[in-house]
Amino acid sequence: MYKIVWSELSEDSFICRFNAIPYFLFRNNKSAMARAVNVSRAQLEGYLKGRQKPGFDVLKKINEIGVNINWLLSGHGDIFDPETFVTAALKGKICTDDMKRGWYVE
Repeated sequence: MYKIVWSELSEDSFICRFNAIPYFLFRNNKSAMARAVNVSRAQLEGYLKGRQKPGFDVLKKINEIGVNINWLLSGHGDIFDPETFVTAALKGKICTDDMKRGWYVE
């Protein structure tokens, strides 16, 4: 089992990165994200506002919807994990029809 050492992470930047997930993958629909990672909306709001910290099971689900966990925890790399992102998109777990918004405008 992995242990996350939260004291080694910059809390503010983690919260900012965590808040990018519903925006880019779920059109800012937090209820849809909560369903996708199998948590309640209230629990997700706790993560988004920094009142709670997600555990290993939640982080694993976040990776399954296409988020690069290394990016989420450290800021290194890209927001998307290419392997899991494509799988999540094909299974309809995330909204991909407007991915050109925000950071991805060419």
